[in-house]
Amino acid sequence: MQKQSNIPQQILPQDRDTELNVLGTIINNDGYFSKVEDILNSDAFYDNILKGIFRCVKYLLINNKIADTTAIIDTSKRFAGKLDATINDYDVMEVVARDCKETFIQDVERIVEYGQRRKAWEILTKAQQRILSLSDDATETMTTTISKIDDIKVMSVVDSDVVDAMGGLQVIYNQINDNVNGINKSSINTGFTFTDAKGGLRTGTLVVVGAFTSTGKSTLALNMALNVAKQNIPVAYYSLEMSVSDLWARIICEHTGIPAWKIQGYALKREEIAQIDHATRQLQNIPLYIDDKATTSFERMLRSVRYMVKRYGIKMFVVDYLQIFAQTTRGEKEEAMLASMARACKNISMELDIVCILLSQLRRAGESKHPTFDMLRGSGQIEESADNIILIDRPDAHPDWGVTSFKNNKTIDVHGKAEINVVKGRNIGTGCYYVNFDDSRFVFYEDNQQAEQTNTNEIEDPIEPTGEQVPF
Repeated sequence: MQKQSNIPQQILPQDRDTELNVLGTIINNDGYFSKVEDILNSDAFYDNILKGIFRCVKYLLINNKIADTTAIIDTSKRFAGKLDATINDYDVMEVVARDCKETFIQDVERIVEYGQRRKAWEILTKAQQRILSLSDDATETMTTTISKIDDIKVMSVVDSDVVDAMGGLQVIYNQINDNVNGINKSSINTGFTFTDAKGGLRTGTLVVVGAFTSTGKSTLALNMALNVAKQNIPVAYYSLEMSVSDLWARIICEHTGIPAWKIQGYALKREEIAQIDHATRQLQNIPLYIDDKATTSFERMLRSVRYMVKRYGIKMFVVDYLQIFAQTTRGEKEEAMLASMARACKNISMELDIVCILLSQLRRAGESKHPTFDMLRGSGQIEESADNIILIDRPDAHPDWGVTSFKNNKTIDVHGKAEINVVKGRNIGTGCYYVNFDDSRFVFYEDNQQAEQTNTNEIEDPIEPTGEQVPF
């Protein structure tokens, strides 16, 4: 019989399915336990049967023995008095049936975090009882509690990030040498002057892009992501509005001029298929990754980011967009949730040394028809988290508003143009920039850039055999 906790079960974070995946992967694959043995212990398992199986498997592996079903059962019988549950053949077979190598690290991190949360809850619950008891010393209770909580945080650290003065100076010298040799490891160029003029976006930074609805947030973010991926720098894109098909239809539209709606819903002409075939050959190997399933929750998206870094080495990820994630989260005020999510994006960017581009929808205030910083919901907290804040103003997107000029430059024609206002720019500076916008092809571009479009006169007819493998 499993030992029952005196804490209400429904409030304890747990995920039995993930616990099964972790155990099964360790048992079925040599070397997987050694990858995580520094951070994975029995506290990560809430289910007492799985906790017992893990203890048996760990005993066998650290003693260089095979952890198969028979060995696990024999070990559980040997240590029956030290386990909290009786383990039978069915329990072990249920575990052995699981094998999830692709998400192993993510799964381990998830159950370790849940175990730490449960441990923290236990510590704080006991502290609450002691602090209300007048017979216990309050100062000692608080000191002991803080120490125990700190011990939990230390358990999650695999590699030390402490750097002394010499180490810090060496980092600077390495950057100087890389710059002299034309090697750029600490920043990313997006193909736009407003980020690249002063060296690009530094890794470890959070970039918030804000605009009114239907102004071009997704388009600008996708343009930037594509420009980065074309430099062979891996990028992940998380969209809560568009599917993989929608995103790639837009990308192909940008390169061919064929409308996205036509690509997805109509029978194309021979010359249009030729254009798409040519564009596909150019794009099929770029490191741009889209995870549709990860957008079901904010926490799952963050886990996917960690996985993308480890599996594909991504250096940038895009979240499109913040408010939709907040709408899927219950029980908290929206502004507080937006601020918390922005901070989480900043934290993971710093931890993994990558760039996060976070899109945020602006809410019009009063009669103002131009975007301003204070239109960001939860703006105070978002400002604290963001390294850079970029606002898009495109009056063309809302002709019914009657706006005929930009707020910061009355002389520039608004037709086919957008004002990019960098209102906070750590390392990239602030200022207003003006770019062109081609709404038929979902692309922003600068005056010194020419929008790419495939020339059908230079394309082989894909209907005729060419000897090459067509990716359709």
